[in-house]
Amino acid sequence: MALTITQRLRGTQDGKAFRSYHIVHDGSILSISAGSMDLDYIEAITGQVTYVSMQANTSLPLEITSLSINASNSGVTWVAADANAVTQLSVVGW
Repeated sequence: MALTITQRLRGTQDGKAFRSYHIVHDGSILSISAGSMDLDYIEAITGQVTYVSMQANTSLPLEITSLSINASNSGVTWVAADANAVTQLSVVGW
């Protein structure tokens, strides 16, 4: 399976690209590349909201909301994944 990624907002200002995405998780993939967000480099995560099923493991909501920018700034990676969880993710880059 794969993540379902839908762009909700995009823009540019002062040479920076702003992107906002609606992401439906598949339960196995833990990262998304900058290229998938039409970027080469991710400078910052400016917002993230994740919704999970009430049936999820009790520790999962905290784990799936934990994400970071990869060391090479080429994508973002979540600590955990849950099938059908939904994330609203906003990033800045170029």
